[in-house]
Amino acid sequence: MLPASPVWRNFPAIPPPNLRSEVWTKAASIDLASDNIRVNSVHPGMIDTPMNVGATSAPKLQAIKRMGLPREVAAMVLFLASDDASFCTGSEYVVDGGYLNVVGEVLI
Repeated sequence: MLPASPVWRNFPAIPPPNLRSEVWTKAASIDLASDNIRVNSVHPGMIDTPMNVGATSAPKLQAIKRMGLPREVAAMVLFLASDDASFCTGSEYVVDGGYLNVVGEVLI
């Protein structure tokens, strides 16, 4: 058994390296809810940034046939940080133009 984290009461201080971000999100949201801290994760898909210049294949696999815009991801983050999301915690928010709906869940 690993020692408990000094911040997260019910979560190991050193989790297994292959632990998915969804597990982190849910565990942290449970542990930190009593401190009025909400924990959510944002999972962007192919976003039109300098890093993706010239990428053309991903939009063909999405329901929305274009790359996402940085402001679209920022809008999700802004919503989650706002009081409008005060009852949202422990969830994963995917901003990928429907990519996972078309190709299915990617297990990494």
